[in-house]
Amino acid sequence: MESAHYNKVARILHWTMAVLIVGNLIGGLLNDIAPRMIMPGHFMGGLLILTLAVIRLLWRLTHRPPAWPAHFATWEKVSAGAVHWAFYVMMILVPLSGWLMVSSSDRTISIYGLFNLPKLPVEQSEAFGQLMSERHELLAYATIALLVFHIAAALRHQYVKKDGIMARMWA
Repeated sequence: MESAHYNKVARILHWTMAVLIVGNLIGGLLNDIAPRMIMPGHFMGGLLILTLAVIRLLWRLTHRPPAWPAHFATWEKVSAGAVHWAFYVMMILVPLSGWLMVSSSDRTISIYGLFNLPKLPVEQSEAFGQLMSERHELLAYATIALLVFHIAAALRHQYVKKDGIMARMWA
């Protein structure tokens, strides 16, 4: 019999990444307040998100998620699936675009003072760095929109439809 819940690894990855992503989005939005204090944590958070996203994607591709409840309409299944896969794309593209941005400049990302993150092989230019900065910001705002949609859908299921769908990620 197939479980109606996500497995423990999927739940841990989901909630760990949820906290990291929200924290990193807040850090990015607050960057102008204290960049020297915020940016090192933002860079490390992005690298951790990218690493966990690859692990999470591999886990998802090798472990079947629970089936959609029978009462779900086709549009709900398609919408939920699209949002989930869009999250995977964003969890990789947002940190990667930040890494590309830093790689195009003379800045470095220190890994806890032990070593510097290697630069990606890209053009070292202000123009490319600005382009990546704009893409990074645009992707981050798109991630915020996805988060709002995802949370609104979860709350709709919990409080309007009262169908217990949120329990799939809790139990």
